[in-house]
Order: sequence, then structure tokens, then C-alpha cells
Amino acid sequence: MLRLSPRVLALVVAWSGVGLAGCGEGKGEPPGEPRREFVEVVDEGQTTLRADLDLTIGEVTLGHAEDGTLFQAEIDLPADGFAPAFSSTNETTESGPQARVTLGLASEPAGLRDLGGDLDWRLYFSPERPLDLDLHLGAASADLELAGIPLRRLTLQTGVAATDLSFDEPNLEPLRRMDVFAGVGEVELDELGNARFERLEFKGGVGRYTLDFTGEAIVPGAEARVEVGIATLEIALPEDVPIVLDAPSSRVSAVEVPAGLVTLGGGRYATPGAEDDLDAFTLIVRTGPGRTRITMED
Repeated sequence: MLRLSPRVLALVVAWSGVGLAGCGEGKGEPPGEPRREFVEVVDEGQTTLRADLDLTIGEVTLGHAEDGTLFQAEIDLPADGFAPAFSSTNETTESGPQARVTLGLASEPAGLRDLGGDLDWRLYFSPERPLDLDLHLGAASADLELAGIPLRRLTLQTGVAATDLSFDEPNLEPLRRMDVFAGVGEVELDELGNARFERLEFKGGVGRYTLDFTGEAIVPGAEARVEVGIATLEIALPEDVPIVLDAPSSRVSAVEVPAGLVTLGGGRYATPGAEDDLDAFTLIVRTGPGRTRITMED
């Protein structure tokens, strides 16, 4: 179920379970004028939330939804030819009723270079319900602060713009799976130790990637796998947890490994004693041409 909110500043469009397509200007609005549209889902006792968001272009930020809502989005649209596509349904899952939302662009103008203004996506999630988030950014840039949002699963696919993702606080839920697929561009993931992930996979193409695994709440026995193509890769590891690192160099890629790690052979390293510790954090790194530097941080 959807309802209106005081956040609405212009045309409000919200239908439960129905896509928004071809939304025009509000009554009396001159053609081509920027406008703001709003959608939300009310909390009706659903146990979890699943969000499938395909945001082709623009800028994306995250925040917390208002009390009584599971999901809200403010969308600033720059000109004619842009309209949001939104749907909301309820599904039955093993963990109980789940709200599912989808959001993206229903249409785009032929030329994307001159938007006639900014296209901004401000997304708000409830801090009260576990979230399964599938976020495709395309050419959208994003600054994603996930503190206080109880992520259970995360799939993030980036395109050609810069993406910053961070966990300033420990995740409120164990993050069972985190998958990041980076295209051409710059991606920075900060304080991943606070994500409380159990399994993480990062795949990068051509670009500059920074993965910071520090934080307060890294899960015992967590495992991460990082694969990149032609890239500059920076990885920061926490100093206060046992670590097993599998990061061999090759003829086309050199991996700089922190001093103080024990060499196990075959491109494998570990903090002292970690190779026999079932709670050690395991990191597997595979790289193509480029520069890879791995450091230890406080």
C-alpha cells in the first residue's frame, strides 16, 4: 500500500503494484520544467523488504525512511522524456511476508548529454526491517552510506561513474552475501568490516578500486574474493583479526603484500598462526595487468 507524504513538493505519483510509465508534467507546468516525484511503501507488518532498483543515470544517495514506512524515494527529474517506473507488491517467503519494490526509469530522452537539469535519486529504507537490496547503477554516480540500514543481502552493479559505499557503523543484520560488480570507473568500499558479511565477491573490469576491510565487527570465518582486470587496486586489511591471504603475483601483475605476514608458499600468506584458525578472515585476490597494493591498517 502506498500513501502520500509531506515530502512531496511537486507531482506525486504512487500506485501499489502498478508501474509508473509515461508520467507527464503536473497540470499547468511548462514543458521541460524540472519536477520532483515521490513514492513510498507503508509498513503493514511485513517482516522483510526486497528492493530491486535499476537507476540508469543521475546521482544516488541513501537515508532512513520515516517512521511507519518501509521505503521512500524522492526523484528529481530534469526535463521531458523522463519518468519513473515503480511497483510494490507483497510476497510470502520462508521468513514471513515480504514487501518487494522495483524502481527505475520508464523512459529516457534520445540524447542524454543535455539533461536540462539534475537527475537525483534519494532513497530511504526502514531501519526496522531486514533488507535484500539489488542496486544497478548504470551510469549513475552514488554516495551510499549504509549505517543503520539492516542489510541481509546486497548486490551492487556499477557502470561508468564513481561509486562510494561505506559502513560507518556495524550492520544491524548479518550480511549473508555481498556481491559487487564494477564496470569502468572508480569504486571505493569503506569499513567493510562493519558490514558483517559472511561471503563477499568483488569483480572489477577497468578502473581504480579501493576496498577497505577495516571495521569493528568482521564476522569470524568470513571470506572475500576479489577479481579485477586492468585496474589499480588498493586493499586495506585490519590489524586485529587473523587473516589468510591468497594473492599470487603473475607475469602481468605484481601484488604488494604487507610486511609481517608469514609466507605459506604459492602466493599465500597469513598473520602468525592464522593458517590453522577456523575463525580467520580469508581473502582471495586475482588481478590482471595493473598495480595491486595490500596494506594493514589500525
